[in-house]
Formats: sequence, C-alpha cells, structure tokens
Amino acid sequence: MIAPAVRRLMSSGTTRRTATALTVAIGLVACQRTRPFEYEFERRDILDELQWQCGAIYRLSASHATSGRSSLEMTLYPASAGNPRPYPGITFASFDPDWSRRRLLRFDAYNPAANNVPLTLRIDDAEYPDFPERFNRTFSLVPGANRIAVPLPSLVTSGSHRPLRRESIRRVFIFVANPRAPVTIYLDDVRLD
Repeated sequence: MIAPAVRRLMSSGTTRRTATALTVAIGLVACQRTRPFEYEFERRDILDELQWQCGAIYRLSASHATSGRSSLEMTLYPASAGNPRPYPGITFASFDPDWSRRRLLRFDAYNPAANNVPLTLRIDDAEYPDFPERFNRTFSLVPGANRIAVPLPSLVTSGSHRPLRRESIRRVFIFVANPRAPVTIYLDDVRLD
C-alpha cells in the first residue's frame, strides 16, 4: 500500500529524499496504537498482541467463554526466590489510548477455585508511573463466573486521587499479587463500552 504511493511521488518529480521521508512518516503513523480496546480471544494471533510476563502461562480455551467460543486461560505462578516482580498476570498495551468517549471498562473472569481470588486491575496514563500515580483496584473473584465493570469516570490515581487522563491511557494490567500457589483464571470479553 505504501510502495505504490511512493512510486507515484517519484514519478511526479518528487526527490528520493522527500519520498523516503514521507514513507518513514507514513510508516510511523501506521504503527501507532489504533486497535480498539477489545479482546475476545477467538484467534491464536491475539496471543501475539499480549505482553507476556514471567510467572504466567496463557492459552486459548474452550472453557468458560462468554463471548464467542474461546476464553483466555491464565495460569499464574508464585515468584521464585529473588524475583522482584511477584505480580503474574497480563498486560494490554497495543490499543487506541483515547478512552475519553467511553464510559465503562468491563471484562468477564471465571475463577475455577473453591476459594476467592484477589485480582488486581492497574491502569496507567503515563509511562510506568509509581504506585501513587496510577489507578489500582483489587476485586475479589468468587468461585465461578464474575463480571467486572469499572465506570471510567471513577478512574483516579491511588495516591493523590487525580482523575486519569482518559485521552492517553498507556497500559492495562490484570494480575494476582504474590500468589502463594498457582492460580488459574479465565478471561473473556475485555472491552470498553
């Protein structure tokens, strides 16, 4: 798609340097995060869009799907001795950062365990902010199906209670803090409304 446009520019008398600069600019725009924040886990290639973390194994599963035929099965393991990151989970980072016109973040989580599991949602509106400068909320997943819904106007930082800049959301993390034994959770239909 870009190559034909460059050929047209070259044939119209545009210099090679100008055409190259335009190609780079078009490529940079094409690589921006424009994917909607919507994850249904129906295709294997969705696993390539997730940021994998140590201590977590992901796979598509036919179990506990709430939208379509598949869910994401996450098995989260305790940190090994000396591991500075005892927060196994999933990170979403390749999406359109502008949430200003949306009103709700929601997802489905299935807990197959017999006991409640504390699941934390972290949302960053800056590049890796410290704890007081990001949104953090922990939900207690009861055994079985859970629907998590967070009104976007309620997104405030943990320290100063500053409203998150909803036009520049950078990352969303869903994790279990310091699990003492392996934990399995099924996620599905992660999206904005």
